[in-house]
Amino acid sequence: MENLVLLLYGDSITPHKHIHKIAEKYSKYFLSDWGKEDFSEEEYVEITIEERYLGLQTRKSEILPTIPIKYEYLSEFINIFKSFNCDICLCEDSHEHPIASIDDLEYEGYCYYLKDENKKILFLDEYSIENLEMNSSDYYGELFKESSYILDFLIREDMNNRRERHVIDDLEWYRNVPVAKRFKIVEANTDTEIAFEQWLKEMIYLG
Repeated sequence: MENLVLLLYGDSITPHKHIHKIAEKYSKYFLSDWGKEDFSEEEYVEITIEERYLGLQTRKSEILPTIPIKYEYLSEFINIFKSFNCDICLCEDSHEHPIASIDDLEYEGYCYYLKDENKKILFLDEYSIENLEMNSSDYYGELFKESSYILDFLIREDMNNRRERHVIDDLEWYRNVPVAKRFKIVEANTDTEIAFEQWLKEMIYLG
């Protein structure tokens, strides 16, 4: 079964209860078909709903559902979310985590690849005070050189112990950046780290 991400983003994302209600409706369609003799997984795509809230008000974080959607219902499913007051895009399951260091702060991002479009979309995830002797990318590399069996979660746990991590909207300049500038769509073949750093500098200047 193909895996895709339906990404909701903006400063006015529909309430979680509405998202779960829609997911429940389409899950029932899947369960109904699943019991039939001619059921085929190839007729379905697995959609994970994710959100990137770009507002400055508090929005409760919540794990959103993954739903098998029949391909013939996919456009209908997506159009329901298009009717809400937020931006949406259908993305590949793969993603990247770009990092950029500016003025003693290390910023982390998140990059989604748009489905059937030669584009990718960037978001800011968090930032930290740089108190390491090397940046995160180099640090990860050194750890893997020392021990090929170290798991990613152990690396991240060690990194967390060695630096402070902060939500991005704690920064005054970010709070001054218009919502429409708090994400960036670029060509898919653009170097993600370079695009992320350039966009970040643009936002800092703007804010």
